[in-house]
Amino acid sequence: MHYFAYGSNLDVAGMQERCPHARALAPGCLKGFRLAFTWYSTGWGCGVADVVESSQDEVWGLVYTITTADLDALDRYEGYPTCYRRSQTTIHTQDDTRENVWLYTVCEKAEFASPSRLYLNIMKRACADYGFPDAYTRMLNNIKMRKG
Repeated sequence: MHYFAYGSNLDVAGMQERCPHARALAPGCLKGFRLAFTWYSTGWGCGVADVVESSQDEVWGLVYTITTADLDALDRYEGYPTCYRRSQTTIHTQDDTRENVWLYTVCEKAEFASPSRLYLNIMKRACADYGFPDAYTRMLNNIKMRKG
C-alpha cells in the first residue's frame, strides 16, 4: 500500500525510525488542496501540517510504500483517529497517478498554528532534495514561523 507524506514525515530518516518497512518511492502532488497549519502539536511544540481543500492549489510531498505494521505506527504517530483522520486519495507523480494512497488530515482545524523553524526546515529540505516546484519552496519560505 502507499502513503503520502507532506509534513514531518518528509524526513526520510525519521520516517524510517517510525516505520521500518517504509520506502520513499517518488515525489508526488495532491491536487485540489493547499498546505495549512491547523493543529498545534504538543509533541512538536508548534503548529503542524495539514491539507485543506482548495481547487486551484496543490500540495507536494513524498509517496511511500508501507506495510500494515507501518500504517499502524503512522496511526499512533499521527494521533489517529483523535487528532488526524485517515482517508485514501489520488496522488500524481512524474511517472503516473497512484490511487488509494493513504493521507492524514487534521480532524478539528484551528485557523493557524505557527510551525517552528525545525519543522519547516524538514519540509524545505524535501523541496530541495526531491525537486518540488520553486513556487512551492517560495510558499514555504513565506510561512510565518513560531517565535523562539
